[in-house]
Amino acid sequence: MGEAVYRSSRTSRDFARQSRPTLGPSTGQPPSLIQLQQLAGNQAVSRLVAKQANSRSFVQRAITYGTDPTTLITAGSKDLLYGLNIPRALTKGRLSGPQKQELRTIDDYNRHVGINALMTSANAALGLYDVRAELASTAAWALATPQPLAAHPNAGDLQAWITMLRAHGVQVGLEDLGTRAKFFADKIKRKGRFKKNRKESQANDPKADRLTANDVRDFLNPAHTKGTGQTALAAMPAAKQAALHAWVYRAFFRRTSKLGQDFTVAQGGTVHFNTVADPNYNPATGANNMQDRGLDTMSQTGNNAKNRSITVSELRHAAKLAKAHPGSFNVYGER
Repeated sequence: MGEAVYRSSRTSRDFARQSRPTLGPSTGQPPSLIQLQQLAGNQAVSRLVAKQANSRSFVQRAITYGTDPTTLITAGSKDLLYGLNIPRALTKGRLSGPQKQELRTIDDYNRHVGINALMTSANAALGLYDVRAELASTAAWALATPQPLAAHPNAGDLQAWITMLRAHGVQVGLEDLGTRAKFFADKIKRKGRFKKNRKESQANDPKADRLTANDVRDFLNPAHTKGTGQTALAAMPAAKQAALHAWVYRAFFRRTSKLGQDFTVAQGGTVHFNTVADPNYNPATGANNMQDRGLDTMSQTGNNAKNRSITVSELRHAAKLAKAHPGSFNVYGER
């Protein structure tokens, strides 16, 4: 393990352990964890959690470490919930009516500004160009939204998020990864950026079908328009197209999720990070063994050089951000 990687994992480990394990009172009826672990944005899992929330068979559980966010989040605060989708949903489901009047996840923000509908795992490479156009614009936000932004109860917060996205448009739009370096390796090839956004290996595919760092860099070229990008995509074999969509999807949401923490801190809010996870989760079997501080274990021992969990990246970003804003983070466990 290189020194830089060691420092990063050590930082996230120290951050994840900043809250001493305490057994706090339960303030609601959270469900047991079901045998499924997904990254943020899985609507099917969210619906399943919501369905189980009304079941009489739920086990009432306590916060196992840190402070229960439901005791800290106040009406009107800009606090956001972070963590793997199901553990985070458990907390979100226990929020009171007044607490739910504000948007409580960065997924909520992205959905209501129209990003999630465009940036799907099956179409992210092309959806990115629609998002890029809005990031570069100074006119009113023009992406199709679930409801008119001006009529949304949280219109001011959504506009603030749009302003934040536009201020970081080059990074959010992945333009910096589409630039060819003059003297050093391209940015996409440094710090494992290409490999950690690969969803799965293409080792069994013919070489002509395999996605390479150069393929991604050329597609993300800032000089591309949606039209020229579509032409470049159409020239790729189907397997490479699918891999590119998946790569762009992961890279894009990895960046917006981390930016959401910066946004929360800038708004004076607190990031509540549920760090329970199953470090050995295998999607092939679905067997799940959630553990306290499991994300910390994943950050330290997981194969993070490739196919890195977005939530692990969020944890590492939080650890760095907390150094300058230690009072803006609450690490806790609920499972």
